[in-house]
Amino acid sequence: MLYIRDDVMAKLAIMIGIQASGKSSFCKTNLQEYKRINLDELHTRNKENLAIEDAIANGEDLVIDNTNPTREDREKYISNAYDIGLNN
Repeated sequence: MLYIRDDVMAKLAIMIGIQASGKSSFCKTNLQEYKRINLDELHTRNKENLAIEDAIANGEDLVIDNTNPTREDREKYISNAYDIGLNN
């Protein structure tokens, strides 16, 4: 859970898996209430970062729907989410 403010918590889910392994289908079926962030659809890291910032600022649960194969790939989302959340 990510504490955005004392009274607001949001969930951050990070999908991990190779292309075409069913990550997006899983999100659409099981995480419908989450704001889905997908780099393939947003096309740029800047748009991805803005979408993440917006979701966190609004206290929305979000799922990062990319391959995220390395620990470093996942860590940047976790660190950024905490930095954004703690600064709101």
